[in-house]
Amino acid sequence: MKQANKKNDIKQDIEKLVLLGKKKGFLTFSEVNEKLSESVDTSEEIDKVFDILDGKDIKIIESEDTSDDDDDDDKDEESREQEIRRIRSKNKEDEIYSD
Repeated sequence: MKQANKKNDIKQDIEKLVLLGKKKGFLTFSEVNEKLSESVDTSEEIDKVFDILDGKDIKIIESEDTSDDDDDDDKDEESREQEIRRIRSKNKEDEIYSD
């Protein structure tokens, strides 16, 4: 039962992110992290969320002040990987302290 609730929570969070991303045209890593911090706790789940958002053509940026230059694609990818690592690390810490 817990697993079904978790999947439902993740689905609802993703739907909210998609709506916000479509409205703004992008999402920040902070917005994604804040929305998913409670429902997503594995790297596989995080990867799936980013894949879903990417499939919906929702760009994930470092912050709203970041310029949208194509020259920064490698930097954006590197930033995305760093942010994913940070989220994973935070979730692991939360697991350790919640036991």
